[in-house]
Amino acid sequence: MDPSAGPQATPGAVGRGGLRARRAVAWLATIWIGVAGATGALAQTPPEEPVIDDPVLRAEAAAKRAEAAADEAARIARAAAERDRAERQRTRRSGPYVGGAFFYAAENFDDSVIVKSSTGGAAFLGYRIDEMFAFELRYEGFDGFELRGRTTRSEIDGYAITAIGRFFPIAGPIQPCVSVGVGGARFEQKTVFGDGSRRRGSESDAAFRFGGGLDIWLNAYAVLNLEAAYLAPLDDLSDLDSVLLSSGLTLRF
Repeated sequence: MDPSAGPQATPGAVGRGGLRARRAVAWLATIWIGVAGATGALAQTPPEEPVIDDPVLRAEAAAKRAEAAADEAARIARAAAERDRAERQRTRRSGPYVGGAFFYAAENFDDSVIVKSSTGGAAFLGYRIDEMFAFELRYEGFDGFELRGRTTRSEIDGYAITAIGRFFPIAGPIQPCVSVGVGGARFEQKTVFGDGSRRRGSESDAAFRFGGGLDIWLNAYAVLNLEAAYLAPLDDLSDLDSVLLSSGLTLRF
């Protein structure tokens, strides 16, 4: 070794210097990555609403929120009122109607014989005058009451035609109804005696009809009718009263 050449680095010193340099570079890279990540996170965080310290500004902001809530409540109330108006218009409108029904006629005869009640059908047409009143012409035909005495058998069939006024006290999709009618009834009796002989006779008289029930609106044009009515013929037919339990369908125009 030549002393005049000056100090020279040993291989070990060179290795230690390189290691320190690499560590420094890694440390700087770590700091850089941390700073960049924090900056990105801050950039993605949505800004918070500014805190209003001024009481006047806070009051104005509260007033605006209350006004927006009031506008929304008013909009909801208007929509509900419009729906209610449309519903009332649908179920209260005037106009003609037709319909039909089936009924069970429970006899209330003033007689000592055994009577089997009748079934029957009805047809009607009418006009809804306004939201509370309607006028109707109704036909009801009886399939036949069967009477059995000790020595006779009879069948009574017939029909009734009545003009009926209807009153609807409550509006809505389900409407109670009461009715009063007057008209006429005609019944024919066929009797078979114990000896085999037969007799036939018929009678017509005035009749009253009293009823009550429900009209259930299915849509703007179809109404389901449920009714209980009392048919009371007069004079010679006064012992042929009956209770009519019916269900039917009305078509509105």
